[in-house]
Parts: sequence; structure tokens; C-alpha cells
Amino acid sequence: LLFFISILYRILYHSFDLGYSGRNEVVIVENVFPYFYQCLFIHLFDRVLFKH
Repeated sequence: LLFFISILYRILYHSFDLGYSGRNEVVIVENVFPYFYQCLFIHLFDRVLFKH
């Protein structure tokens, strides 16, 4: 989980570092969070799958 949080932090940090302001915050959230939850779901699914 910490790995995905670090990825999310890096994406947000680089997005703001490139000069995005509050007007693009919604766009960033809409683009990042579906990818974040998809990666988290795949990660948990793989752990459950390969644990057995």
C-alpha cells in the first residue's frame, strides 16, 4: 500500500511541479484515482491469487 501511496504522491508532486493550479485539480483527481484503485485492486487480487 505504501508503494502505491508513493506513486500517487509522485504523480501529484510532478503535476503541481509542472505548473498545474487548482483549476486542474479535478482533472488530476479524475485521472489519478481510477488508475490508483485499479493498481490497488490488481495488487490485492494477485496477492490473494498467489497466496493459495
